[in-house]
Amino acid sequence: MSNRLKTEASPYLQMHSENPVDWYPWGAEAFQRAREEEKPIFLSIGYSACHWCHVIARESFEDNEIAELLREDFISVKVDKEERPDVDAVYLLASQVFTGSAGWPTTVLATPEGKPFFAATYLPREQLAAVLLASLAAPAALAAEGGDTVFVRTAEDLVQLAENCTLDSWSQGRIVRLEADIDLSGTDFTPIPTFGGTFEGQGHTISGLSITGSGNVRGLFRYIQPSGVVRDLSVEGRVDPSDRKNTLGGIAGSNRGLLAGCTFHGTVRGADSIGGLVGINESSGQIVNCTFSGAVTGEHYAGGIAGQNYGAVIQCRNSGSINTTEVDAELDLDAINREQLNAAENVPVCTDIGGVAGYSSGIIQSCTNSGSVGYDHVGYNIGGIVGRQSGYLDGCANSGDILGRKDVGGI
Repeated sequence: MSNRLKTEASPYLQMHSENPVDWYPWGAEAFQRAREEEKPIFLSIGYSACHWCHVIARESFEDNEIAELLREDFISVKVDKEERPDVDAVYLLASQVFTGSAGWPTTVLATPEGKPFFAATYLPREQLAAVLLASLAAPAALAAEGGDTVFVRTAEDLVQLAENCTLDSWSQGRIVRLEADIDLSGTDFTPIPTFGGTFEGQGHTISGLSITGSGNVRGLFRYIQPSGVVRDLSVEGRVDPSDRKNTLGGIAGSNRGLLAGCTFHGTVRGADSIGGLVGINESSGQIVNCTFSGAVTGEHYAGGIAGQNYGAVIQCRNSGSINTTEVDAELDLDAINREQLNAAENVPVCTDIGGVAGYSSGIIQSCTNSGSVGYDHVGYNIGGIVGRQSGYLDGCANSGDILGRKDVGGI
């Protein structure tokens, strides 16, 4: 009997259409069912030419006992990495984090919101069965742990959410669903202090965001925890503190979780670590399929997506202007690196400026920049994708104008 993969265009998915596993293709239907039935996701990613993908299919996915276990207790999702490189990149990184290595097939157990809690590559049949059974002994649907779903329909609801999230554990395990577009103009909204649950934007827009005054680590969210997920959310507004203005982003000041399918349009202006989406994307942070348009201005570490990136930025797009106006700053003699006087950090303004990230020691993959970056004859380490990087960069493209004084590059 054929499963749901029978009508898919991918030859790799069609190869699994006769499996006894009740496969879903990647999409909203699978995750909706997982939430309704409170079951974890079993995710398998591979491709047609992968030897071990065929081995695990023969050993496990054609096995009736494994298939019955998956049908009863999991929602099974099959992904062709060549058809969905964005999905592949996210969970390949998860495998690297969990095991120290990555490859195909990628085998993942995730919450109904898609947050991985186990990841590996090929597993023999007996080992796969043991992993599946162990995950049921310690239930994986972590999002259900806190219990309830919070519905946000008005500006007042969002203000209340920010007040509740003062306690860092309040949001953990909760799902927040944005049910309508919200205009924050004229409200007393302050940034959501810390968030560790799942925020489902559902394609809605929060407009009128205005963050001024004094304070570091600012955005719609201040801190997104490692367990935090913010998905399918659009935000419009400005983040422009008057002082103490480091680590700023339109969506979050600091991200240790997952941002997926998010957009910010507006202005972000500050001193150090200034990003269109995120000020600092920490080592566990993932920013996937996100977009910025508008203007970012910073003194050091300024980027269209992230000011500094230590995690992963994948399939993101910037069309905004990054440091295209002259920036003035006073030289702080006490902060000078006297051991290396020619260090870029000793330049008062405009170092490490990029269309996607100002500085990166993490992963930047399949990102594009079409915005202008830099100011003529000003600034060191100016790049169309990243100003300065010591990490991994692949498959990126720049079509914007790049200006600066020294160490200026199209990528």
